[in-house]
Amino acid sequence: MDASLEYTRKDPSNYSADLTHPLVRQFCRATEEALGKDIPVAGELGGNDGRYFARVGVPVVCFGRLREECRFHGMDEFVYLRDIELARETLVNLIRDWNVRSWLKMESCQR
Repeated sequence: MDASLEYTRKDPSNYSADLTHPLVRQFCRATEEALGKDIPVAGELGGNDGRYFARVGVPVVCFGRLREECRFHGMDEFVYLRDIELARETLVNLIRDWNVRSWLKMESCQR
């Protein structure tokens, strides 16, 4: 069988983040503190508007509390209240430990 694949989309929805960027590292720490354990860094193709920020050099971290049983974007989709609390705790930790001066200093050194 002969087969071919042609990619015709001119506006791809994928992007990546530098795992060493201070925002990414600080976000991982904030999440690990909220969960009480280390978390893996994973990828997702599409699903949000991060690509628009990434294209202009803004670091992007996407996170959420997805579980298979929650039927993501399906019939009877739901989310656990504890997962919403964990998302809130993560953001509180990130904002509490915000150190934008070090990010700006690092960014200016890379240019």
